[in-house]
Amino acid sequence: MELSISIIIELFLRVAIFLGFFILFLIMLWQKRRVATHSLPMQLVAALGVIAMSIYVIDFITYTAWQNDQLRIYLHLTLFTTVSIMYYLWYRHYEAFISIKPPPHRHHPIFYLLSVESGIAILEFIGLVRETYMMSIISHLTYIIGILAFFVAWKVLRETHRLMKEKSTFFEFVAINAILAGNLVFVTEDILVTAQVIPGFPQIIQDFPTYFLFLLGNLIIVLSLLVLIGNYILHPEYLFRIPTPIHSVLIYNQHGILAYHRNVKTPLTPVHHLRAELFSAILSSIKSVFDQMIGADLEVTSIVAQRYRIILQSLPDESGTVVLISSGESLLLFNSLRRFINLLDDDMIKSLKKEYIKPQEITTRLDPVVMKAFPYLTFID
Repeated sequence: MELSISIIIELFLRVAIFLGFFILFLIMLWQKRRVATHSLPMQLVAALGVIAMSIYVIDFITYTAWQNDQLRIYLHLTLFTTVSIMYYLWYRHYEAFISIKPPPHRHHPIFYLLSVESGIAILEFIGLVRETYMMSIISHLTYIIGILAFFVAWKVLRETHRLMKEKSTFFEFVAINAILAGNLVFVTEDILVTAQVIPGFPQIIQDFPTYFLFLLGNLIIVLSLLVLIGNYILHPEYLFRIPTPIHSVLIYNQHGILAYHRNVKTPLTPVHHLRAELFSAILSSIKSVFDQMIGADLEVTSIVAQRYRIILQSLPDESGTVVLISSGESLLLFNSLRRFINLLDDDMIKSLKKEYIKPQEITTRLDPVVMKAFPYLTFID
């Protein structure tokens, strides 16, 4: 295969994308050791990005050396399927900003398209399908999955930035817009390439230089990765500043004593004053009922009560329970709650286990920990 300028540029851009995902993956590993800021789906996105671009480089080297068409088909099947899974996980990362379980109207189209593509790829691998047009279908599906995934991400980040108005969400929003635009360029190029091999299309389509669209799409992805890398370096903890409408933070020790209580508010959320002293008996009764019905080994973590969500998380050594009263819930909220518990030192846990509690002392010590785990909260009493 002759190495033209366009092919060299393509290789350079794909290697740049590989390095972008690799650097992103290293940043997440490093920051996970320090502050545990990134979700598992996003870490897998970076890892799959590295794998996908590695497959591309292997394809380039092997096809240049051996001109093996069948090996190239297998590598392309693996590449497109890996990218589609990466797009799906990227969608799940942003879905976690606003929900616990993805709603069907957003989740099903992406998931079913991924399932169809994976099924076709498996049939190609085992030799049950050998149609040349199947590769075009798989590539079309990959870019359509990307467009759907990043359209959802675009909507989530638009609302997130409206609430936060920070540079971190602005940069993330710009990067996601760029990746969405890149996939639109890719799918346009892919459709034009398919049309060029079908007789009867206008000559202007047959002669269109689609390769430049492919290079443009890769350049856009490189630039978007640079923006993401810069954002995660400059704002490593921005995910924990994404607000969920929390109204109260409470801690009960194992004796049922209210050790800590703060009414709080989040941006653009009305103030709710809740009587925390009533929750101790209610929560104890609910826990007793569930222990008898489903067993003490199964922990209740969330209770829906009309407009409110009561979110519970046990403290280490069975020293007590953290309770959040909110108007919504998301996976990010549970991550923040786990982070709050991890920030509690042994001395604080021992203080909470005592039968005699000094509320003012506990409040003074816990307020900074609450603000570190939930930096978007404002105390209102």
